[in-house]
Amino acid sequence: MKFLFHQSFYLAKLFGHLRERLANMKI
Repeated sequence: MKFLFHQSFYLAKLFGHLRERLANMKI
């Protein structure tokens, strides 16, 4: 369960970075 939570946090961090990059590209 702890491993799953850590993986979810990592995925959310990666998604946030990708979204930020996409926003920069749009501008």
